[in-house]
Amino acid sequence: MAAMDKIRVLIVGGQSRSGLALRALFEGRSEFLPTVLVRRQVAARAGERIVTVSDYFSVPDEILRQTDSVVNLAGVTTGKSRQDFWPPNVEGPLRLAEAAKAAGVRHFLQLSSLSVYGGAEAIGPGTLESPTSPYGQSKLAADRGLLALGD
Repeated sequence: MAAMDKIRVLIVGGQSRSGLALRALFEGRSEFLPTVLVRRQVAARAGERIVTVSDYFSVPDEILRQTDSVVNLAGVTTGKSRQDFWPPNVEGPLRLAEAAKAAGVRHFLQLSSLSVYGGAEAIGPGTLESPTSPYGQSKLAADRGLLALGD
């Protein structure tokens, strides 16, 4: 398969648990051309390109212009207050999504959290959003902001 026929996926947060799992899924799949953003140098898996960055949410335009889909897995899950969660879980993803959209990226996928539903025992299409923690509130804010960017 020629490089131009492959789906160019940018994985943001490639060393996270979800990032490692996604990279394993892409390994050996010839239809994908993954670029993986990490904050410290790691070995590339077969078929992927590793890019080390200091800030996941300030991706060089050159990389975004070479991307069809962004999968954002970066963020934080622990903290005590809104200030701990808002920059990495809301502001960063929105900034990245805006830059990706401006660069012509067609798809932006964001890892959210069941925490947006608070203490719901069962989650389905009718489950109301009701986060009870600053983390859940930050993930819901990011979800809503990203939906507003869609077209």
